[in-house]
Amino acid sequence: MGAHLGYADGEFTNYDKSSSHCWYCEANYGSDTNGIIGGGTVGYNFTAGQILLGVEGELGISKISGSATDTTYYDPYLPKTSVDMNYYGTVAGRLGYIVGDFLLYGKAGWGFMNADMNWKDPGYDAHASGSEFLNTWVYGGGVEYAYSPSVSVKLEYLRFQLDQTETMNIQDDEYPGYKQKIGIDGVNTFKVGINYHF
Repeated sequence: MGAHLGYADGEFTNYDKSSSHCWYCEANYGSDTNGIIGGGTVGYNFTAGQILLGVEGELGISKISGSATDTTYYDPYLPKTSVDMNYYGTVAGRLGYIVGDFLLYGKAGWGFMNADMNWKDPGYDAHASGSEFLNTWVYGGGVEYAYSPSVSVKLEYLRFQLDQTETMNIQDDEYPGYKQKIGIDGVNTFKVGINYHF
């Protein structure tokens, strides 16, 4: 079991033109998302010679966020979209090769992220918001060094594939039935961790 800390980046897109009843319907716009992540790890390893097979679970909190403004229009009619990812988790298998005190490994499995999405047009006082639990698959790899028989440190890259689009109904009495479609694209994570081996 252990702990990790790292950095993540991804992107989102507001798909105006792809909505069946979209707001304005002029252009898509979006932004990068990035921030700090951190959490805990628990797992089990089995070794056969220089081959390692294992499974790991992670759970953590994140400060991944981003926002974008549609500049097609003019003030105060400038729609703005923001995305915040609050927590995440994974359950993944590991396959590695041991070289001395080092382990080189690949990793793949299931993951999830929670995303809060907000959209607002201050000119029309129209807005929409939602919180979504996003299921996805993850893949990546890393290198782990055995500092001692019971302690190891690691560097790891893991991608949350995501590629999910969520639809939010606009909250405005004047314009019922209008919607926003927001695409939550893949998130890349880079982390350093420390594990204790029982």
